[in-house]
Amino acid sequence: MEFLEDHGEGYIYIPLPVEAGSVDFKRYQNILNKIDLQLRMSNIDKHLGQILVEKEVGATKDKKPEDVKFWSRYASYITRCTIARFLTQESYRSFSVHLADSILLRDFCGYSSPYAPKTTPSKSTLQRFEGIFDTETLQEAIDLVIVAAASEESDLFKAEDGLVRTIDTDYLLLDSTCAKLDIHFPVDWVLLADCVKSIIQTIIEIRKYGIKCRIDDPKSFLSTVNKLCMEMTNSSKGRGDRSEKKSVFRKLKKLLKQVAKHGERYLDKLQSEWKDTELTEPKKAQIEQKLQHALNLVPDVIVQAHERIIGGRLVSNEKKILSIHEEHAKVYNRGKSGAQVEFGLQLLLGENLDGVITHWDLYDHVPRPDYKHTDDVLARIESMSEEIRPSQLVGDRGFFSASSEAKIEKSNLVSNMCPRDPKQLQERLSEESFKFLIKRRSQTEARIGILTNNFLGKRIRVHGFENQKRHVAWAVLAHNLWVIARLPYKDLLDKEAA
Repeated sequence: MEFLEDHGEGYIYIPLPVEAGSVDFKRYQNILNKIDLQLRMSNIDKHLGQILVEKEVGATKDKKPEDVKFWSRYASYITRCTIARFLTQESYRSFSVHLADSILLRDFCGYSSPYAPKTTPSKSTLQRFEGIFDTETLQEAIDLVIVAAASEESDLFKAEDGLVRTIDTDYLLLDSTCAKLDIHFPVDWVLLADCVKSIIQTIIEIRKYGIKCRIDDPKSFLSTVNKLCMEMTNSSKGRGDRSEKKSVFRKLKKLLKQVAKHGERYLDKLQSEWKDTELTEPKKAQIEQKLQHALNLVPDVIVQAHERIIGGRLVSNEKKILSIHEEHAKVYNRGKSGAQVEFGLQLLLGENLDGVITHWDLYDHVPRPDYKHTDDVLARIESMSEEIRPSQLVGDRGFFSASSEAKIEKSNLVSNMCPRDPKQLQERLSEESFKFLIKRRSQTEARIGILTNNFLGKRIRVHGFENQKRHVAWAVLAHNLWVIARLPYKDLLDKEAA
């Protein structure tokens, strides 16, 4: 069965209206045009279309042509809408409105075609778009873009308005950072309040479907916990002694235990009576999971807060709960001015000399020294195709260790990691290539800032580790398309020459 090479097959496009836009508008339009060219010439559209067809229709040979065309086009809408949203850094709701209002974005996303849906996607549809492809599929798409930009034999160079030069993938410049999660500052007693609010909000949701137990007005518990939080805040500001803080904490702990008992009764009643209500099974499972998750955390958050507030003892980072919604969040000791400590996940990045991110990984374990990521980096390099496999690694002192140097040498790669020993560093600085690469490596800090601020956002606003990893993959794909779109192209050189 043939897959569509052109998702507007059989349709003559009417050119966009001529807009007398500013220079910035024309640059933005040019970026979208170049990204569209990359998506078509690197076969991402075809690759993702095949995966979605196999997922929705099946891998059988007797596929209906109309089903193949529908799902291959649908994959194109998914890819373009998600990439455009990452480029604009808008929320799902804002981008949904922007897409419907913008002729330029509708054309880029394929919604100007008569085959497209009658309406542009809503915020919920955009959110579902982001979760349709898994992380491994998105990594394959990222590699397709890099291969297309690194090989002169690719269609991206053969196109009439294609790239002028290839990107250099011989060097991999490494660095790591903290990908901040969407959590508030972790305070031990606040976790108790979070558990109370989460359980009560779920109870209120259950009561809407007519499942009720004897209980005071659930909203009164929210008022009580808010009052106790204000008392605890005032006692923490030095307006009261330590005994007052302990007293408020005990009230908070008592309230949480009471609310947890109510939550357990509601959970039992939900499981036994949900079939007699309007609840659907997926909705019931969602409510049940949320309530059970909060109840499971109650003993741990009480113990942690008791250790810190009553006992005055430290809790190790490995055992510390930073958020009841993002349990995998970790403490990241940065030691920077204004950010001594950050809360999130460790993100490892590797770029080439052109600023294209060729390696990335997100970790849900406790942050570890950079040199301990050497095995992951070498495994990733081994899995790369020959066209984009680097031959030299560059990193700061954090990536240097005797064991990692031996592993790199064993993999037949050249190490340009900055030595920790001043004498050894002085010797290596006599090499012009090493001196250049170490100086160039400092720009990787800026690359991290561009990715985290302009593509990921200040915080990763999706929940769950797998979803967050997929979110980073989309951000890396959009970033690489943007970087390659800003390289010299034939049509732009012709305009400059004219």
